[in-house]
Amino acid sequence: YWYLSFVLATCLTAPGRTQETPDSTHQNPEIHEQTIYVPYEKLQETFERTGRGVYLPYEKFQELWQAARQAQPTPQPPESPPAKALITQIESEAFVRKDVMQVESTVTIAVLADGWIDIPLSLADSAILSATIDGEPAKLVARDDGQHLLFQHSEGADQTVSLKLTFARSFDQTPGQNSVSFHPPLAPVHRWLVRIPETQSKVKVFPMLAATENPDAESEGQEDVEDDSEDNASSPDHETRLLAFVGATPTVRIEWTPKSEGATGLDALVSVQSQTQVSILPGTVRTVSQLNYQISRSELSQLTLMVPSDHRVVDVVDPNIRAWNVAATDNGQQIVIDLFQPANESQSVRLELEQFRNSATEDSELVPPQVVAENVGRQRGVVVVRLADELRAETVRRNGLSQLDASELDATLQKTNWTFAFGFANPDYDLAVRVETVEPSISVRQWTELSVEPRQLTARLLAVYEIRRTGVFDLSVNVPEAFEIVQIVGSDAGQGKTPVQVDSFARDTADPTLVNINLSAKAIGDVGLMVHIRRTLDDANLLSPTGEATTLDIPQLKVADADLERSEGWLTLFAPEGLRIRTNSTVGLQNAAIEQNAASQQLPKPNAVRPIQSFRYGTATYSGVMEIERRQPQVTASQRLVARFEPGVVHYQATVAYQIRYSSVPQLRLDVPSSIAESIRVEPGDLKETSISPAPEDLSTDYVAWQLTGDSELIGTKRIQLTWEQPLTNLEVGKSLAVAVPRLIPEDVEQSSGQIVLVKAETIDILPDGTPTGLIPIDPNHDLEDGAKIPDASAALEFHADWQLSLQVTRYQLESLKQTSIERAFIRAVQTE
Repeated sequence: YWYLSFVLATCLTAPGRTQETPDSTHQNPEIHEQTIYVPYEKLQETFERTGRGVYLPYEKFQELWQAARQAQPTPQPPESPPAKALITQIESEAFVRKDVMQVESTVTIAVLADGWIDIPLSLADSAILSATIDGEPAKLVARDDGQHLLFQHSEGADQTVSLKLTFARSFDQTPGQNSVSFHPPLAPVHRWLVRIPETQSKVKVFPMLAATENPDAESEGQEDVEDDSEDNASSPDHETRLLAFVGATPTVRIEWTPKSEGATGLDALVSVQSQTQVSILPGTVRTVSQLNYQISRSELSQLTLMVPSDHRVVDVVDPNIRAWNVAATDNGQQIVIDLFQPANESQSVRLELEQFRNSATEDSELVPPQVVAENVGRQRGVVVVRLADELRAETVRRNGLSQLDASELDATLQKTNWTFAFGFANPDYDLAVRVETVEPSISVRQWTELSVEPRQLTARLLAVYEIRRTGVFDLSVNVPEAFEIVQIVGSDAGQGKTPVQVDSFARDTADPTLVNINLSAKAIGDVGLMVHIRRTLDDANLLSPTGEATTLDIPQLKVADADLERSEGWLTLFAPEGLRIRTNSTVGLQNAAIEQNAASQQLPKPNAVRPIQSFRYGTATYSGVMEIERRQPQVTASQRLVARFEPGVVHYQATVAYQIRYSSVPQLRLDVPSSIAESIRVEPGDLKETSISPAPEDLSTDYVAWQLTGDSELIGTKRIQLTWEQPLTNLEVGKSLAVAVPRLIPEDVEQSSGQIVLVKAETIDILPDGTPTGLIPIDPNHDLEDGAKIPDASAALEFHADWQLSLQVTRYQLESLKQTSIERAFIRAVQTE
């Protein structure tokens, strides 16, 4: 092998610098030389072996070294706890010592770190009597937020520290109640045992998550409760105990009230304040009585009430009521009420009664029920009576009662409009009222529209009710039996009235012409109702003009008069113009102006009908007969013929409009000159033309008769538009030619009229050839029918009968003239050869 020899001084001096000490900067560095042989043949085979070294520049070595250090994870120090120590639970026992309440607490502290530990204890405004840890005095420091406990914990010591605290505070004394507040240390579990040196005292702890008045029974068998006092083994007879759990709270308030034993051997002294609400409804009397007992001197564990025997006891309500029973006696019904806890100060009872009354006794004397509390010293109160809107009452007897004004009632009672209000000082009062059913006061204004059509009769009724005094749940209308009821709905009558809410309707079984309407809600005030009925007709006299009349009765569609105090109505007949209607034999109908009815309502009407006659009627029934006849068809024709004269040709455009009224016709007839019949073009439209063969006998000479038909029988306005051309041969410049305007003749019409409009080019002049027959000149700019506008119209003529028109057409050539300008002058220039 051949080797190359290199002297690399920097390879040895660079590692030497990494080992320098601070003093080496003052010494001359020693340079070492070393010979390194690098094989240039089989280099890969020589170096890629175990134990072989690789040499690289110092800068590259530093780069790899720093990258390796950064990639190596930095060891994290162990995480310290969020607190060095905390209070896990506290057990406190509070007892009364003369004018103060003393508390002995055992505070359990969990130590989480070593060193000095500071635990806030609060205890503001409390006197600390002692504080020990393992029998040794504890170190307490007073700060602004209260007392703090300081102690030092060494490594390896017990992780749980028990602090014994004794503190006290004077309690507030008020008549019948004592109270005291403490600011204890905060702990998630804090259990208080409160001992009051009096039996049957009422003890309350605020806040209180849970409590028991027999702590010894609850804690029996629990191993975690440590209490060395012999008093905890059983509750002494001379004190009251309460075990309460309050949790972590900054303030604990304790209240206790000695329980009064009352007058030993004496009965309870009871007074009752009652409030009886009587609601008299149709068929039902509902009573709610609220009795508030005031009890002194002793307790009551049972209450007794007396109620009338003709009322059913529905319910007796109060949270302290355990059970109640009803027993019949000679004086009525006795209700015995058992309480959960004996009442010693107050007790409330809510009593609900119900009585059903049949229709036979609806209008009769009624005695509101008396609710009497037995075994009480005094009972007083109020009795209020409320009646339904459809009832009215007056007092028959009133003994032992004084009438009250609404302002004298309690605020809760003033919210209701009571019919009667009385006060009593003794429950032995006598009250009776006579109840009567109030009949509603109903007035109605109604509008009936009867539309007579060839195939059906349609009638609509709009009724506006004025219902006063009381509401109704049903209405009635008269509908002829032959008519089908299409719809009965509520309507605002176009006047802002309240639509009635119709639930159902049906014809009366006894009287089929009477329709009973049931409402889903009470109707009272100004309400609206709409009734729509229909009858199908199949009469040949109404479908085609036979010349004979059909007789039909005027249907009576109106509000039933049975329960009405006042009624007024209007009846209007509507019909298409093709029917002629005559009324006769009318009873209960008076002629009225059509405008009076049409302006008072918003009823929909069939198309193509018009009012023909109007009547007025009252509460009585009405009747009448209609004679209906189909009118003969009336056909009129109007046409517009436009002739446009141009050099060499005349363009004609004719529009014939037929107006068919009253009855339809199967076809129409139009006679056209035979000279142009072949060249006439019929534009697509309402009518189609065919030649009549054989020709009618009344056809004029040189004319062809056309029959005009449509897809169905013809009624209303029908139009046909025709166009054709007439050449002007041999009309040279300066020459004239006579042209006869062709005439179209509508036949079998009652009236024919039209207009002829002449339009010419600038090189054409037209003048009448002789005297026109049956034509009247008109202004083409203003007098054309339907406001038509034809630009460049030079003349127009109008006809209403047979006519004849011949024109002299002259052709000119346009020549340039000398220009001139003269104000208000007419210039005629004549050019000669």
